[in-house]
Amino acid sequence: MLLTGYQTPAAICRRGRARPTAWLASCGARGAGTVAAAALEAAQAQQAALPGEDVAGQIVADPATRILAPDDRLKRIHQQVCETFRSHAQAEIIESLPGMGPIFAAEFAVAAGDLAAYADAGHPASAAGVVPVPRDSGRRTGNYHRPKRYSRRMRQVFYIRADQHDA
Repeated sequence: MLLTGYQTPAAICRRGRARPTAWLASCGARGAGTVAAAALEAAQAQQAALPGEDVAGQIVADPATRILAPDDRLKRIHQQVCETFRSHAQAEIIESLPGMGPIFAAEFAVAAGDLAAYADAGHPASAAGVVPVPRDSGRRTGNYHRPKRYSRRMRQVFYIRADQHDA
């Protein structure tokens, strides 16, 4: 992030510590003050100035900007998914489930379909295959087994959510 704004030691020394710190903070960097202090210290220790270092700095800035571009794109896509999901008729109900954020709730809405099709709260879990199925006969009771038919997409949403919730 620092290289997108300040590429040469001379540029860092001219700006001091406050401006690079503010630049990094505006980019969302953690520990902006520490990074800016370390960069300033390294820049002040630099003794030699090479001809053409401004051109080399511009060359360095381009890949640094391109490296950060996917993060910005992911943030925009995340925002679009959240906005689109929140326009769903049952978004408020789905998001009220414990641990469901907008992304997992959107995946759940796609996998489950219309929630009115389920009689109670246990039916989506059963459709996802996370509820054991009884295989009782005669006097034998409590003989449960894993279901063989279930929605793989819904099971994935439940398992991913459980994994994220434990972390």
